[in-house]
Amino acid sequence: MSMWKETVSAHTGSEPPLVLFLCRTNAAVSIMAEALLRHLVQGRVRAASAGATAAASVNPMALECLRAHGIPTDELFCKPWGAFFGYYGPPVRVLITLCDPDIYAAKAHWDQAAVRTVKAHWPTPDPEGAVGTDLRRAFEEVFDTLEARIRCLLTLPLDFLSDKALARALGQIADLR
Repeated sequence: MSMWKETVSAHTGSEPPLVLFLCRTNAAVSIMAEALLRHLVQGRVRAASAGATAAASVNPMALECLRAHGIPTDELFCKPWGAFFGYYGPPVRVLITLCDPDIYAAKAHWDQAAVRTVKAHWPTPDPEGAVGTDLRRAFEEVFDTLEARIRCLLTLPLDFLSDKALARALGQIADLR
């Protein structure tokens, strides 16, 4: 079964919590965060990413940056966030918006009493806006920021923190640059 199918399959209660990264098109930053978390996670959580709309393909510079750091990219593709909400969507434990998605629209789908999702925004520059020789540097800087934040995320006992404590911790992680 592909990683994508495993990520969106129904939650049985015994699976690790799902961390979902959102951005506008799911072509670069959220894809990089998903790949980084999968690479570092060691089974503690599941990782996914999506966008308000799905780009036609993953940004080649994002893939190049990930590969340069030894992170697998073979199962990465752009996904719309609609696959993650609704009756058949998997329960999302942590929802992290990146760059500049329509945060209010994204959070509205998870602001339901029946869904226990902790939401946070990690302001992240969008490297796709860089040009020329600054492009590679922009992707490397975003990679470094995401890696520092995700390493901090992995120190948190996600299954044992209250929603309020987890939200506070995620907010503190957002300040890492």
